[in-house]
Amino acid sequence: MESAVQDTAEEAFLRLHTQQREELKRTEFAHHPYRGEDDTFCTVRDTPCCFNPMVTRLARWTEVADDCYEEALLELSEQQEHLGDLEVDLINLMHTHQQLEEEHQSRGREIASPKAQL
Repeated sequence: MESAVQDTAEEAFLRLHTQQREELKRTEFAHHPYRGEDDTFCTVRDTPCCFNPMVTRLARWTEVADDCYEEALLELSEQQEHLGDLEVDLINLMHTHQQLEEEHQSRGREIASPKAQL
């Protein structure tokens, strides 16, 4: 639950920064990554201002970290879908196995009956 709240707050901040970029470009928030509604990854604005270069480096690091996080979430989602497909395949195979087992037992009884008559 806490992770979902943090993700939502981060997403809201990134989108708010996108909407208010012009007002923020001459503040300490100018270097903060932003992401539009249709964007998968965030971006850092190249702002030619006289802020500390460390802030720019940290902003770039944050951008990369966020992008890696988004890529990991996409990969996790793909793996969950694949796992769901495998679970369906397993259920189908178990059902087929059960049908074959029942058919095998039925034929075994059919073969045993004529042998007993001999």
